[in-house]
Amino acid sequence: MQITIATKELNEALSKVSKTLPSNSSRPVLDLIKVCTTDSSVVLTTCNGEFMTEYSISDESGSVLTIEKNGSVLIPAILIEMVKKLGTGVKISVNNGNQIKITSVDTKIKSVFELMGMETDEYPQTPKLKGKPILTIKGNELVALINNTKFAASTAEATPVLNGINMNIVEGVLTFNATDRHRLARSAIAVDTKEELGNGRNVPAKAFDALSKIIHEDEEYSLFLQDNFFMVTSKQLKYKATLIEGVYPDLSRIVPPIKNSKATFKAHRVELVNALERVNIMKEKTPTMLLSLQESGSLVLETDSSGIGKVREEIFIADLEGETLKMSLNTDYVLKALKAINTTMIEIHLTGEMSPFVIYPENNKLDLQLILPYRRTV
Repeated sequence: MQITIATKELNEALSKVSKTLPSNSSRPVLDLIKVCTTDSSVVLTTCNGEFMTEYSISDESGSVLTIEKNGSVLIPAILIEMVKKLGTGVKISVNNGNQIKITSVDTKIKSVFELMGMETDEYPQTPKLKGKPILTIKGNELVALINNTKFAASTAEATPVLNGINMNIVEGVLTFNATDRHRLARSAIAVDTKEELGNGRNVPAKAFDALSKIIHEDEEYSLFLQDNFFMVTSKQLKYKATLIEGVYPDLSRIVPPIKNSKATFKAHRVELVNALERVNIMKEKTPTMLLSLQESGSLVLETDSSGIGKVREEIFIADLEGETLKMSLNTDYVLKALKAINTTMIEIHLTGEMSPFVIYPENNKLDLQLILPYRRTV
């Protein structure tokens, strides 16, 4: 194999595939980057055993990529750091013994690196897709769905199904749900598809997190669901993740019907975030606060950190209806929920002091953030 390639495009490709490059795999072959050529492109692949990224670089003009000889090789991941230092372009040559020579084509740099590569025979193959995608989606929409939910997924190994984001499609609405049994994050958008996934599929939250750092927000992506894996594709990208087996909890039993609300009000999201961050300065190991609705139309946030002191915040709220309830909540959970919403105003529904604290974006009941309260001691 022999190619000459612009470092800008190669750096971008290496940055994307590095998201699924393991640091110390039990299978040493996975610690390497697979590089192979077709007649018109160079394809880079990494795999950590669960997730796989394949990214291709092509150039019809010949100014970015020149392929002098086709081939394939596994290259040590140190290639990522090398390319950053080699100027405007690099030449990669591989002989029959998998000895790799990497040289700069920048006239100001006279660097030559020699590495030992490996055959690609034992490297995992990118799976062949069957059928059509379940839907296509803009990158910015997919990133928003992921970022609005990923933080609420569980990290506990004892409940693997909750380590995922449940993705379902019902009547043209694509919904992402994540829960760790203490909170629930939901985000949804209307999509143009006839597919139905009533029970959904469970995609690892870590896989979605890595994907959100790879995709371009202005590009369109196709989503495929196969027997045991999920794949996202575009013109340059193929990203695959193994699905999590198991039945996701019935979330309809967790979210209280809006008609059952005992108190509702609206608040300015950023003002509430700022108040919570000030309250959180006094947090202990478990960041707990007492939230109280006041008849005067304000919301009081209090925390008592033994041995340090107390803090009390009061902010004005709008459209308060119902009872003046009190509840104890995890401050960090509420902050993360609020930061996943991008509307100026939010709507909060309470159905009791020991019932879920539910946050809706303004004029949007498809998305929600739900936090279960703690039992109050006072």
